[in-house]
Amino acid sequence: MGITKYFRIIEDKSIENRPKILGFKSTFKKAEYLEKENTIIYVKSTGKEIEYTDYLDKTLLLVSDEFKEVVKMYNKDYIYKTVALQEENTTNQKIYWTIEMPSENKCLATSTTFNPHGILDRIVINNEKAEGLTFFRLENKLWNTYIVNLKLAESLLRRNLQGFEIEELQHI
Repeated sequence: MGITKYFRIIEDKSIENRPKILGFKSTFKKAEYLEKENTIIYVKSTGKEIEYTDYLDKTLLLVSDEFKEVVKMYNKDYIYKTVALQEENTTNQKIYWTIEMPSENKCLATSTTFNPHGILDRIVINNEKAEGLTFFRLENKLWNTYIVNLKLAESLLRRNLQGFEIEELQHI
């Protein structure tokens, strides 16, 4: 078994006018809604031009074509579904992909800590349990967190994809 570095991948908070999805309040509603083909999800119009980046993870994981193709090189068995983001009261649309992947909470080391509200505070990955995983999700009813391994992180960064930050995680 080799030691692999893992990173949390999150939306770039410095992008002020990223799309804000309307109407998703429940994880259950998301799953039910995305069963449909050709899903259209509305985003809030702000009067300013929306900056559609390659990675969105607030409310729902959505990635650009280019981002999806890189992930697919490492994860051919994941399910990729098309989602159109449409600005409310306009015909402006941008096509994204949502990725269905299993939750891998088993990869959390026992030294992972949570805040009093049950939100992840400090993520520690158990390398033995995460072995072979390149892109995976940690979840509970309050949150989803997406994790990439070093190989996938480097592949994404080499392509100058935008809209995300990576944060190195501790591992055992």
